[in-house]
Amino acid sequence: VFVYYQAGFIPSIPSLSNIFIAFYFYFKTRESKKIKDFFLSIFFFTLAALSRTPFAIFLIAMAGQEFMGFCKYRKFNLKKLISLTFSFLIIGSYFLYNTYLRQKYGSIFLSHLMPPENFQDFFFQIKQTFKNWGFQYLSISQLLFLIVGLIYKAYRLSTKQEVFKKSSSLLLYTGIAFTGAFLYFILMIKQFPAHDYYFLDSFFPVIMLLIIWLFTGIPSIQNRFLFPAYLVLLLFISGFVINSIKIQKERRQTGFWDHIQITKENFTGSKTLLDSLGIEKNAKILVIDAYTPNIPFILMDRKGYAILTTSKKNIQEALQWDYDFIAIQDGFLIPEVINSYPDILNLIERIGGNGKISLYTKRKRPEKTNIRSFLQLDNEKTLIIKRINFDSVPDKCWNHTSSVYNEKAKSITGILSPNEEFGLTLSLTNKNSTIIKPRKIFFEGKFLFPEDLNQLYMVVSQKITNLHYYYMQIEIKSGLKNKNEWQTISLLFTPLPGIDISQAELSAYLWNIGENTVFYDNISISLF
Repeated sequence: VFVYYQAGFIPSIPSLSNIFIAFYFYFKTRESKKIKDFFLSIFFFTLAALSRTPFAIFLIAMAGQEFMGFCKYRKFNLKKLISLTFSFLIIGSYFLYNTYLRQKYGSIFLSHLMPPENFQDFFFQIKQTFKNWGFQYLSISQLLFLIVGLIYKAYRLSTKQEVFKKSSSLLLYTGIAFTGAFLYFILMIKQFPAHDYYFLDSFFPVIMLLIIWLFTGIPSIQNRFLFPAYLVLLLFISGFVINSIKIQKERRQTGFWDHIQITKENFTGSKTLLDSLGIEKNAKILVIDAYTPNIPFILMDRKGYAILTTSKKNIQEALQWDYDFIAIQDGFLIPEVINSYPDILNLIERIGGNGKISLYTKRKRPEKTNIRSFLQLDNEKTLIIKRINFDSVPDKCWNHTSSVYNEKAKSITGILSPNEEFGLTLSLTNKNSTIIKPRKIFFEGKFLFPEDLNQLYMVVSQKITNLHYYYMQIEIKSGLKNKNEWQTISLLFTPLPGIDISQAELSAYLWNIGENTVFYDNISISLF
């Protein structure tokens, strides 16, 4: 977890740096007794907590240890008390200022505690946290290293080869810090299964202190034991590195689920697009469904507003803001924006795009339009259109074409039963000399959902054997409350990689994960 984030931008990383500097000066002052070192430790403890509030745990732990020393020796240090009080005042004031900013302007960041609801929930959250991050917090080789350290320390203490008092202050501080970290874990436990970096704010510094304590007082290694000792260290370090490389590769995998990476790819080159459309540098852009606040604006080289959650309320409110143009990613337009607020079709007008994002302006007055006209698909060159209506024998490119006479439609329609995982499938290969390199696929059809819809996806993939050049799944959602009404479902898949379908087979199919009963008819799939 630390390796993954240490080159990133989350505030936990500079706070960690500051906390380790604070540890250095704090434990130095316990030996040197110099007040200057104590002031420096306070300074870095304060910096750490200002950047990331949970790091106040370690300042509180230090204050707790100093208070215990005061109680034990009945010796009061006014300078230490004043510096500690000043530190807490700065941190508290900054916290209150942030609270004021949140109340006045709003915030996308968490501002309340998230403790477990009961003991059952507490153990469930622990189980989920370990399931998600257990061997990413520490690798197996690192856990073994800790166990070896514990055994070694226990042996030295049991044989009285080590005077316990030498490192007792470090152990005491580590115990107090662990208590604080554990209390923080309880209070924020619902965040831990989803956010691995909370570990960096709490238990990671404690584990580092524990390791230091475990290996304090190691005696000088004689020459004849140097080689075996270095060999053991090399084996452990090799395990650390190998495990970390493996985890980093897993963490950096991307795909259709990674909307932030897709957003980055979609907005790459957007500056050139905006320049070509004559959009001025100082124009304000409203990005609907931005997924991440800053990436679109950095890549567009423009300023503006980001809508991260595309609820109907959010979109309606945002359309009233002071902006010049609207930017929407083409691939997210239908499932995330239009499905949330269908009326947006009548309120904005497309002025251009590059197959990845499109730019829009707000209409002076609403105009009734359909999805195909809105997307301006009639202005693009159609490569292939494949249709099926189940009243006649389908082309060979269609598979899973189960059909039934539907009373509601008074005709034969396609059917997808609960026991079928995959429904209607289009498979395209090009055996002719014509080169067909689709960059965009538009799907449209009539659907009837007699029951509540649960996890029904339209999937488009282009691959050779098991190598995917493109894979995207979009969930099909019912836009009607009445289950017995036919409705039109439209989906847009873009941008495809532009590979000839003779080199990589193109498939489009229904994936019925939720075991639904679905009727469909008049299906068309267009390649552009």
